Amino acid sequence: MNIGSLWHDYFLSGLKRLTRPWVKIEAPEQLEQAHILSAACLTLLISLLIIAPIWVVVDPTFAAAPYISLILFITTILAYILSRTSVYYFAASLLIVATFGLIIAILTLAPGPMHGRLVILNFLLMPVILAAFFLSWRSTILAFIASFTFLIGSFFLPDVPLVVIYAQLVFFLLFSILGLVSHKLGGRYRVQLAESERVYRSLVAAMSEGIVLQARDGAILACNAAAERILGLTVDQMVGRSSIDPRWRAIHEDGSPFPGESHPAMITLKTGEPQTGIIMGVYHIDEQLRWISVNSQPLINPGETVPYAVVASFTDITERKQRERAIQEAQHRYYALFEQAQDAVFILDLHGKHLEANQRAAAMMGYSLEEMHTLSMKDVSAEVEKSTTIYGRLLAGEKIPPYERTFRRRDGTLIPVEINAELVRDLDGKPLHVQSMVRDITERKQAEAALRESETRQRALLRAIPDLMFRIRRDGTYLDYHATDPKIMLLPPEQFLGRKITDVMPPEIAQELMYHVIQVLETGQQLTYEYSLSLHSQMVDFESRMVVCGEDEVLTIVRDVTAQKKLQTQTLALSIEKERGRVLRDFVYATSHEFRTPLTIINMALAVLAQNPPEEKRVRSLTRAQLQIPRMTRLLDMILSMSTLDNEDVQLQPQTVHLHQLFSQIVAQAQRMWPQAAQRIHLITEAALPQLSLDVEWFKEAMNHLLDNAIRFTPENGVVTVKVAAQNDQVLIQICDTGIGITPEAMGHIFERFWRLDEAHTTPGFGLGLPIAQKIIQMHGGTIRVESQVGFGSTFTVVLPAKPL
Repeated sequence: MNIGSLWHDYFLSGLKRLTRPWVKIEAPEQLEQAHILSAACLTLLISLLIIAPIWVVVDPTFAAAPYISLILFITTILAYILSRTSVYYFAASLLIVATFGLIIAILTLAPGPMHGRLVILNFLLMPVILAAFFLSWRSTILAFIASFTFLIGSFFLPDVPLVVIYAQLVFFLLFSILGLVSHKLGGRYRVQLAESERVYRSLVAAMSEGIVLQARDGAILACNAAAERILGLTVDQMVGRSSIDPRWRAIHEDGSPFPGESHPAMITLKTGEPQTGIIMGVYHIDEQLRWISVNSQPLINPGETVPYAVVASFTDITERKQRERAIQEAQHRYYALFEQAQDAVFILDLHGKHLEANQRAAAMMGYSLEEMHTLSMKDVSAEVEKSTTIYGRLLAGEKIPPYERTFRRRDGTLIPVEINAELVRDLDGKPLHVQSMVRDITERKQAEAALRESETRQRALLRAIPDLMFRIRRDGTYLDYHATDPKIMLLPPEQFLGRKITDVMPPEIAQELMYHVIQVLETGQQLTYEYSLSLHSQMVDFESRMVVCGEDEVLTIVRDVTAQKKLQTQTLALSIEKERGRVLRDFVYATSHEFRTPLTIINMALAVLAQNPPEEKRVRSLTRAQLQIPRMTRLLDMILSMSTLDNEDVQLQPQTVHLHQLFSQIVAQAQRMWPQAAQRIHLITEAALPQLSLDVEWFKEAMNHLLDNAIRFTPENGVVTVKVAAQNDQVLIQICDTGIGITPEAMGHIFERFWRLDEAHTTPGFGLGLPIAQKIIQMHGGTIRVESQVGFGSTFTVVLPAKPL
């Protein structure tokens, strides 16, 4: 394509954009008239821009020339604007009026002789031509009469040669008649052309195939409704857009971009060769992908080789592509299922020869896939006659349920299989082939044999179990039972099977059983409980174990434990008696040690006194004897306290106490008992302490024992601190000392009765203070714990609930 052709195309394209109506005009003839009138106005406007300045400059004596030129220019602009609207014909009327105005202005205002001004009468043809082309026939006659009247009137002008007027009249009549005749004939041709175009457009509009007309540069000039529907764009959105516009977002069938330069229409415009059956995908504005099949046909002027336009036609093949893809996906799924199936799949022709087999089938039979294609049904079956009979029944149209056969592998081994075979027909009902799904059931056969053996063993084991077994539903209904001896049951089976627990058992036992049934079903855990039942006028003890055995079902195993309960009772009584004997022996042994030391000291003092020693020695012996008496009294008091606390009938006497006041009394009493350590005992309490309900006397005794223990094992330069604090819903009491501490080995024995660090009992105390304190704290619902480090001291922490007993 040369430069001249390109300039021509661009010129025509630009002219069409400048003369295209701003509104949509449906009638093709009217649209063409609007185009021509708009082009005429545009040409006239451009001419005025060139001629008017020259006219003003060349004829400076014509003072009205600038004003006439300005009026003509404004009038032409208005006519151009009107020509691009739906009332374009008003532009023609405006130009006719302007022409008559121009003639009158020149004849009356122009300088020079009149015969020179008569040249303007040549413009009288313009109203007739404009009316003939753009207005009605009546308007054309009126324009002709007005123009003819102007010419007749000019005969009466002074100083005008008649020959000039006559020449103007002849010129006007000849060209008016020729113009009117040619316009009339052209009108007929235009009507015929418009009718032909209307038929063509109707045909194109009615087509389901999209039609697009593209100019030499590829820009779309027109399209039909099918094109709008298929491409998802309106005609206004498509007109002016070319095939190379990136907004098309076209793709190939493989998903790769479809360049605009390779569009069939563009190739046809370059080569002049038509293109057919080109597949492309086009995205709509809403991201919907549509597939189209495109054909392109060049439009070439006679004598030329380069197309001046191209017609592209395309059909929507989206549904066809979707069907093709669906078929491909279905085939892909079928082959994937065929190859990945866990069962062997055989496809046989109507004579029993293998057409296809999957990998699982080849592996099961020990052949390769190629070898399987050479085999028939008879080559793999170890029961040929039975298999042939079944095959004949399938070909006869009979539906065969799954059945079992024996196959022979390549190595000769036999395998049991389960076969599900079906005759496959085409859409017309004609038999195509037989498809069979074959499953190796060797493991299932082995499992069935093992299950039969296991069931035999289980039945034997069940018969040997002496316990009762009941299967019970959630609502308490007895479903099944097992009993080696029906005599040990409360009722015979026919009186409780199918009935509920509440209808069979005593109310109190039935309520308990139902509670346990629900609990086992909700937790899923085994539950064991005991109950007693009157059976044959005797009370019998039973142990019941419940487990879940199915959906909303439990299995209850009931055992008579009457003899075991009696034996356990006897054994427990014997154990208690032995424990009592052991505790008594330990108590006697411990107390004998504790009493022996003070008694030995007293005896020695009496022996010394019996010898009548000197006064000083006699006083010293008497003092030693007197000191042992309070020690023995304290020991007896502690033994009495321990004995009282061990009594299960002991009752606390709680009262509400203020902890500040209580611990002030406890610490003051300790300071009096240990005057040498009074300055080393400190009390620290929080400002806000709750009131507690305590047995004050017992609680004081527990605290005294803990303080006594701390003071005894703390050296003279050590400190004993009592801390009382509230924490959440608890009260924490800490007795801290800086004494010798407790070894890890001794930590586990400090709360044992009569236990002391050395067996010779040379350490202070009796080994009862801490056990008594622990017992009292536990009776108050509290706990006591110890933390200690050898050489750094110990901390006894008592935790009490901050609520009434």
